[in-house]
Amino acid sequence: MELGKLFHSHRRRSELLAENFRQQIRAGDKSVTVTKVQPLSAAISETITKPRFYTFLFGVFGAIGLVLTMTGVYGLISYTVSQRTQEIGIRMALGANRLSVVGLVLRQGFGLALAGTVIGIALSFALTRMIVSLLFEIRPTDLPTFAGAGDSPAGRSPAGLLRPGAASTKVDPLVALRCE
Repeated sequence: MELGKLFHSHRRRSELLAENFRQQIRAGDKSVTVTKVQPLSAAISETITKPRFYTFLFGVFGAIGLVLTMTGVYGLISYTVSQRTQEIGIRMALGANRLSVVGLVLRQGFGLALAGTVIGIALSFALTRMIVSLLFEIRPTDLPTFAGAGDSPAGRSPAGLLRPGAASTKVDPLVALRCE
């Protein structure tokens, strides 16, 4: 009950202030019409609602993109490791240690992630003109922003590579040589 009274008294006070403001403006210049009077906090909130929504939306899409990137790298490297079972078995039969086999898988996967990152940065650099109206106090081709965007997939791809890399070391050379 008290909250309702407080709301109505606040609203009434705002209406009185707005009417007082209109009267003061009319007293100064009769040709000026005041159509909308609102608190500064409401005006600021109304102004930043759309950019705030776009920022949230871009953040969500960026997170989804990062998850898809890591999943794609994981799937691609897992498939490649399964296709190269014989090669890995031969390498291990000839004396390659587990660390060198994991290194081989990680290098291949990181090379793919790096190539994807370079292509993605080049495409985003070309498409920056589309988002220039959404940026505030930052150039569309800001170097730190592009470095951070490039670091994210390339820096996170080893997390998607560790499991296939570890699985490649479990290849039994005898089983791999008998396959096919």
